[in-house]
Amino acid sequence: MSRIAAIIVATLIAAPAMAQAPALVPDGAIALPDTAGRIDHLAVDLTRKHLFVAELGNGTVDVIDLAGRKIIHRIAGLKEPQGIAYEPKSDLVAVASGGDGTLRLYAAADFKPRGVVKLGDDADNVRVDGRNGHIVVGYGDGALAVIDPVAAVKLSEIKLPGHPESFRLAGSKVFINIPDARQIAVAGLDANRITATWKQDALHSNFPLMLDDAGHVAVVFRSPARLVLFDAVTGKQTGAADTCGDSDDLFFDAARKRFYVSCGAGAVDVFAAGDLKPLGRIETKSGGRTSLFVAHCGQEAPRQETSLCTAGHRQDSGAGAKTGCPSRRAEAEGAGRSAQAGTGASAISQQGRQASCRDQSPDHPASRAVGPEPRVPINESWLRLRWWT
Repeated sequence: MSRIAAIIVATLIAAPAMAQAPALVPDGAIALPDTAGRIDHLAVDLTRKHLFVAELGNGTVDVIDLAGRKIIHRIAGLKEPQGIAYEPKSDLVAVASGGDGTLRLYAAADFKPRGVVKLGDDADNVRVDGRNGHIVVGYGDGALAVIDPVAAVKLSEIKLPGHPESFRLAGSKVFINIPDARQIAVAGLDANRITATWKQDALHSNFPLMLDDAGHVAVVFRSPARLVLFDAVTGKQTGAADTCGDSDDLFFDAARKRFYVSCGAGAVDVFAAGDLKPLGRIETKSGGRTSLFVAHCGQEAPRQETSLCTAGHRQDSGAGAKTGCPSRRAEAEGAGRSAQAGTGASAISQQGRQASCRDQSPDHPASRAVGPEPRVPINESWLRLRWWT
């Protein structure tokens, strides 16, 4: 029996002024052959339209050509790859591996190795500092490391009271989830130290974290499962809503003023950013924790698209699984059909008014590039994939 995994690339269609139109409508598939175990984070090279998938359980990173919807390269021999990021200034892909505590750097043009930085135990989440192209990595029992990717050297680190989960950069500030310490920390990247801590006694297991464009830090707690907004200056709670369980990623859609929450309980929840009103729940499969949202400028059509990728695997005695995407007409009509159970990737698209493109920092959502085609790749682990249209 062979194991087959897949990325679900879903296009989210927001139908114009139609009653009870679904917030997200899945659509299409990309198979990941010979992939077993849990899939973790994703990154994207928008210029080349390449999606990078960290396959933790398989010890690999797959490179997917989004235009052709197929794998074009595999980086193998990694020890539990978890965090991954593309840095455009140096044109490098950074992969953090929990098994050996390394950050490995690869040329995005040909995927050849360009350096290794040994950090220590459990190298995890990776972010890009848009000010200077540095790579920031969370690792160990409590630290953020700042890396020069060109020289492949650690420049500095910020000591923390526990292992960092999700963190986000806003200029020289960084907001950090530290669930073991039951706190959200605010630190200075230039000062290399914590400047404030927001203790959380009633809410536990804060894993995903995101910034919006209205001065909020959004955090999802797993116990209880709640999406909570905090004032970015004072740390005061300003709003909250129940959400799906076992979440590991949260993203803010600046064009539509929405939050997307991906959960291992088997759902993606969508909320209005202003009042956290629930806009929809998309059922996935158990284990679908991690996700990626990237807004970017596209010229194909005067519309906004959001793509959602989920991934997983199943037992199959055959050579592979079918992949594909339904027609745009089927999306627009909101047609729904379930195709044969296979592995693949669905795409979700969302129409909306065309927004002007503007240069924005790669990490802070208030400074993301907003254009006709925002993309939301989301991966789901341990999923027997179906087709949606």
